[in-house]
Amino acid sequence: MAQINALPAELRTLAGKSHRTQLRREGKIPAIMYGRETENTPIQLEGKAFEQFLKRHGPSGIVELQIGPDRGAAVIKEVQHDPVTGRVVHLDLQRISMQDRITAPVPIAITGDTAAVTDQGGVIEQQLTELTVTCQADHLPGQITLDISELQIGHAIHVSDLALPEGVETAQSPDTVIVAATLSAAGRGEAAAEAAAAEAAAAE
Repeated sequence: MAQINALPAELRTLAGKSHRTQLRREGKIPAIMYGRETENTPIQLEGKAFEQFLKRHGPSGIVELQIGPDRGAAVIKEVQHDPVTGRVVHLDLQRISMQDRITAPVPIAITGDTAAVTDQGGVIEQQLTELTVTCQADHLPGQITLDISELQIGHAIHVSDLALPEGVETAQSPDTVIVAATLSAAGRGEAAAEAAAAEAAAAE
C-alpha cells in the first residue's frame, strides 16, 4: 500500500482570479476538492510542502488533508504548472474513502544488475515510467518494482510480464513495452566491425 502523506490545508473563503494570484504570491497553491457526495470545496495548500511532496512521491498516491479539525484522504486528479517557471499553480483533488475503488497512476521503478546489457555495448530504455492501475484505495501500491537483471539485448519487458499485487489491475495494453535493451550507436559500430572482420577472415 502507498504511504499516506499528510498535508496541511485551509478553506478558501474568497474567489476570483485576483485572489488566486495573491495566494500564489504568498507561496500558497489554490485547489478544488470534490467527491464523496460533497460540493466542490475551494482550499489552499502551502506551496513548499506540496512541492516537496511532488519531488518525493510524484503526482500520484494518496494524500491526507488536514483542514482545521477535519482529516480526510484524497487523490490528486490534476496538477497545473506555470508554463514558464514550472511551479504548481492549481490542483484538483478528489476526496475518497480508503474503501473506495480508485484509478491512479503508479510509478514504475526498475532495479537489478544491467551488466549483461551494458557490458555488450547495450543501453536500457525505459519507455513506460508509470502504470495506471485500479484497486481499492488501501491497496494502492507506492510503486511497482521491476527487476531487469535477466533482460538481454534485443529483448523487452511488457506490461503482461508484470506481477501486480493482489487486488491491483490495469487496463493498459499487455503489449505495451515498459523497458527494452538495445545496442547503442557505439555498440552497433563495434558489431559491424567485428562482422566485417569475420567475413574478411573467412574469405582468406
